[in-house]
Parts: sequence; C-alpha cells; structure tokens
Amino acid sequence: MCRGLQSLQELGPAVLQMPPGECELLYGRSGYLYALLFTQKYLGSSAIRTDLVSGTSWTLLLSDKSVLSLKQCTQNVHSAYS
Repeated sequence: MCRGLQSLQELGPAVLQMPPGECELLYGRSGYLYALLFTQKYLGSSAIRTDLVSGTSWTLLLSDKSVLSLKQCTQNVHSAYS
C-alpha cells in the first residue's frame, strides 16, 4: 500500500473522535470523507477500507442530527422567553 494511502487511513480513528461540531469541509469530518471518496473514485473501491467510509459517514450524519436538535432546542428556549 502506498504511504499516502496508509497515512490517510490512519487518520480515521482521530477523525471519528473529533468533537461533534468539527464537520468543516476543509479540515473536519466532511473533508476527511471527501478525501476518502475522492481517493476511492480515482484509485478504485479497494484502495480505501469501506469501514472508514461508512463509519465517517455515520458519525457525520449523527453529529449533524445532534447539532440540528441542539439548534431546535435553542430556538425553542428563545421563543419561550421572547
């Protein structure tokens, strides 16, 4: 395996442990997912472990859900005290 591919895949555990708000496209979970999918597209599906793609996707979706519910809760609190 190429050293760059190995380094990309070794980042997986650290990315999955990021705080929920770390979903930026350039350096957060979204960016990591993009890098995985980009690599998979151009080097083939066997180049990247599928558990990294699915794990990152699920973590991103779940963190987005918690952020949305937090925003909704905050809006409800603001409207209750307005």
